[in-house]
Amino acid sequence: MAQITMNIQTLDWTMGETVGLRLKLKKGSKARIAWGDGKVQVVTGKKEPFSNKLAWVEAGHAYPEKGVNYTITIYSEKEDAIIGFDGCGMFEVKTLDVILTECPNLRILGYSGYGEEKLDVSKNPLLEFIDFHEIRNEKLDFSANPLLEELHIEGAKDLVSLNLSKTDKLRRLDIFMCHNLQHLALSNQSQLNEVDFALTHLRPKDLEYLEKTLK
Repeated sequence: MAQITMNIQTLDWTMGETVGLRLKLKKGSKARIAWGDGKVQVVTGKKEPFSNKLAWVEAGHAYPEKGVNYTITIYSEKEDAIIGFDGCGMFEVKTLDVILTECPNLRILGYSGYGEEKLDVSKNPLLEFIDFHEIRNEKLDFSANPLLEELHIEGAKDLVSLNLSKTDKLRRLDIFMCHNLQHLALSNQSQLNEVDFALTHLRPKDLEYLEKTLK
């Protein structure tokens, strides 16, 4: 079994009752999305046309009421069915939390939200790609994600500490508009070759280490 749970609140503004997401599933595997208002959507994994690559499957929903809390549950009977999850269309609602602990085979993760979400990926050891927008974590520790190759974080205004000391395979790191980031820990065996810290001010010590790593 694999499951992802999101608790959200619809908002009283234009499009404040709409949500959207994408899933990457093993070919032929099915995932059931219960939107929390009695409506259910079932999606099936497929490959891209003329390719062996798995395709993203899109899903979306419009809720009947604004200012109401709902629980979204994404479920598959097969533990390894859900390869990727991208909450790319969650910015019109308030995300209260995102629970990924019951989806251990997740390899690709993206989330773009508005609200109080503090994402925990400590139970997702196979993650290779992460793209976070406007999450509320003060600390991010990727010690449980040794396979991580790419990390993108944008607009995480509360982020103070980023621990990448165990991510030996990390190749690309993008940190954009994380104004309060104060501490960065990198692996001594880092494979970093692409770094972008636009509008993010690192300590001189961290900048010096980055320069040495990239040489």
